[in-house]
Amino acid sequence: MNSYNKVLDFAGEHKKYVEKISSLTELKNKTILDVGGGSGLVAHYLAEHNPKEITVLDPSQDMLDKIETNCTRVCSSFQDFISKKKYDIVVCIDSLHHLSEGFSKQEGREEVKKGLKKILTLAKERVIIIDPNIYTLKGKWIDIQENYLLRINAEFLVEKDYNELLKDYSFNLEKWRHYYVVVVDLKK
Repeated sequence: MNSYNKVLDFAGEHKKYVEKISSLTELKNKTILDVGGGSGLVAHYLAEHNPKEITVLDPSQDMLDKIETNCTRVCSSFQDFISKKKYDIVVCIDSLHHLSEGFSKQEGREEVKKGLKKILTLAKERVIIIDPNIYTLKGKWIDIQENYLLRINAEFLVEKDYNELLKDYSFNLEKWRHYYVVVVDLKK
């Protein structure tokens, strides 16, 4: 693992994300899209589960260049991403709220909701989203850090939003640590 990723993953968060994902679904021989995959830390740990293919989507070429895992790298904003391919599993780890960047508060909230709907169209079997629960202490700290210190206008979905947006799907929402874990089963 390169020095950038070692610093970024000093607390082992990304490994914990993948441990949670692997407890929810089989990863072996699956095609996986990692939305907002950045420097590839989630992909690094996903690769340990022998998927058929991993594709990392991120708007930053600098971040994609840091990836050491054997995977497909796609440099695109999620809003501009077009794929004729459907993936067995789509994961969006600690990045759904970033779809609001560059938009006003109301527009940003709508972008996040549209993003969630688009994610559902890219998966064949399952979608797994892990994003901060701002009603926990650490989740609130992430909200403060991103919205007030970094000023990136992060819009976080809450339980009510997920229930409304996913009402027509078979899904499970779990509060895990300081996150919501949303699993949408598209095979049912």
